[in-house]
Amino acid sequence: PPWLLPQLLQFLRQHPGAKALVCAPSWPREAWFAQLRELERAVSGEAYPLYLRFYAWCKLLRHWASLRWDDSLGLRPSKLKLRARTLVGVLERSSSS
Repeated sequence: PPWLLPQLLQFLRQHPGAKALVCAPSWPREAWFAQLRELERAVSGEAYPLYLRFYAWCKLLRHWASLRWDDSLGLRPSKLKLRARTLVGVLERSSSS
């Protein structure tokens, strides 16, 4: 649940070797917005470790670009370019192709 996200982030900071499995059930709209807000805080927060900030950034990218998990696997970071406030990338492999 989204209200556990802060505790999950704190646990992952305290236990660097731990892994988390996050499922996406049917949550109310307010819960989705709360989760997105926490992910944005993690990305912009200097107190978070770099790997956690990158993970949060990837989740936000998948959300805002409407990418499925498999689609994001076909997106090479070296192909991402920032152009005039727009992030452009090449999707080399898609689950729908």
